[in-house]
Amino acid sequence: MKDEILFISTIHRMSERVIPALSMMQKNFNVKILNSGQSSFNTSFEANIRYKKYVESNFKKKYIFNTPKISHKGEGRSSKNINYILQAAMGLINNRTAAVILDDSRYQAFPVELYNIAKGAGATVFANSHGNMPTNNMPDYYGFKGRKFYDYIFVLGDCERDHIRDFGFNKNLALPAGIPENDTLPLFDKLDDYILVIPNFILKRELGGYKFDKCKSSLHLSSKVVEKMNLLNLQQKLGKRVVFKLKHRMSSPIDEEVSVLNEILPKDLKYEIIHHVDCEQSLIAGASCVLSYGSTMSFKPIQLGIPTVVYRELGNVGNFIEYKGLISIDDSYEFIFNSEFMEKEKYRFLTKTLKGGYDFSSCEIYTKSLYRKITREDLIK
Repeated sequence: MKDEILFISTIHRMSERVIPALSMMQKNFNVKILNSGQSSFNTSFEANIRYKKYVESNFKKKYIFNTPKISHKGEGRSSKNINYILQAAMGLINNRTAAVILDDSRYQAFPVELYNIAKGAGATVFANSHGNMPTNNMPDYYGFKGRKFYDYIFVLGDCERDHIRDFGFNKNLALPAGIPENDTLPLFDKLDDYILVIPNFILKRELGGYKFDKCKSSLHLSSKVVEKMNLLNLQQKLGKRVVFKLKHRMSSPIDEEVSVLNEILPKDLKYEIIHHVDCEQSLIAGASCVLSYGSTMSFKPIQLGIPTVVYRELGNVGNFIEYKGLISIDDSYEFIFNSEFMEKEKYRFLTKTLKGGYDFSSCEIYTKSLYRKITREDLIK
């Protein structure tokens, strides 16, 4: 029986979502981790420290490999870095390799030659969907617009699988498996300590010509947007400080974002700005409510039943088109504090969009879905 699995990580955020399932697979397989681009331990990037610590703590050192560092975001998908991935993978894939798992589903991130090498060794190749994304961009983000480079793709839930079918692609390629990382959410105490705001773009130039789906205009976090979020009124109502969690991108200078945010926030607002956290689950569990955009991270508070707002204009809507807490920037969000709203919506929304998200069983679903494709039935029982 083949007894090795190779996981290729290119972006720490995406890898963090699924790697707990890889950790479980060590019961039956030797799991090799190849880190590249933003995930490479050779890349100096504060945002990947959490991922690095997890890998070092949960996988054997002799099975952890890293390609050379990158210096900026675009370099991660450069031909030079893709060649690094290919060369490293050639030395790691062999006739004992049962599966190769890619952390991303975008065609530009992986060479077709990698797929051919894996198939030549008799391995099954899996990709993972990039995360919540606009529906109309699915053909690009799911790797359907190029030569074949995977056999199956892990998606968040049945909603995504149906979209794949609606585009005319084979939905049987899609394996709904939720977000394994989120299974640990119930381990954290809900503390009701602060109002958590998760903005997308702070700097107008970063937004550029980006067009979000399901809204008339795409917005960055300007002073006008902050005013429409009614944070001062919300703070007075709840008596909680506001915590802004910035998304740490290689393309965007954190110091500048913090400076701009300090300038646009109301002077009377009591707030804190953070960008790197050791544990997102702990951060979410501590919140009284969450005001966010269609970030993949926004599933977490909904899973915990924390009052959650998702703004159309601040990010891609994607799966959150199914969420009744999806609003426009001018809308009131008082309804999310109704005691029954989140509990009812949590079940309705999650069972449709996030496999295993309601009962925190995504890790098991992910692992068994992969085993069914590569191993004997006795490993599934």
